[in-house]
Amino acid sequence: MAIRIYTQPRNGQAWLRNYRNQKPIFACVLGFTQTGLIPGISAAGANPADRRRTYLADAEFLALGPVPSPRYPLPPLVAGASPVLISRAVVAALNIPLYLFNAGVPVIPSVPTIDLGGVPANCLSSGAALNSTIVQHLFESGLAWGDRIAAEADHSYVIIGECVVGELPPPWLC
Repeated sequence: MAIRIYTQPRNGQAWLRNYRNQKPIFACVLGFTQTGLIPGISAAGANPADRRRTYLADAEFLALGPVPSPRYPLPPLVAGASPVLISRAVVAALNIPLYLFNAGVPVIPSVPTIDLGGVPANCLSSGAALNSTIVQHLFESGLAWGDRIAAEADHSYVIIGECVVGELPPPWLC
């Protein structure tokens, strides 16, 4: 398998030498923001109702893979494939340890998560998506869990992902 390095080739080669054949750990942070309910803001679900449960479906699919009757089926997409399909394929094929973190969701996922004590965020347009106390708490929890997972991945590396619906679609989809 050829790996192409596009920037900082020396650093990239050194990283590859150091971590080749090492099994990573995958940490996925689940969150929710009312911003994701704005029509057309995200391709993660065909409509706002679908986006209310995207994080539930992603967590379940990432942890369990395809099951005959998922509690939260993956929502239909406007275009393309869900990134969780690719993430699950890699996690399963390489048997990568998985941590799912709940950073603030309205409904607890059907699979085990680590609760970071967050809350769902308000819409960004409100000017007050999260209060600063919650932000500080989540930041400190992230640092603590980062240290813990890094210690577990002593001779490996950590992949960090997220499922927080509310990002703007790429300009070519608009």
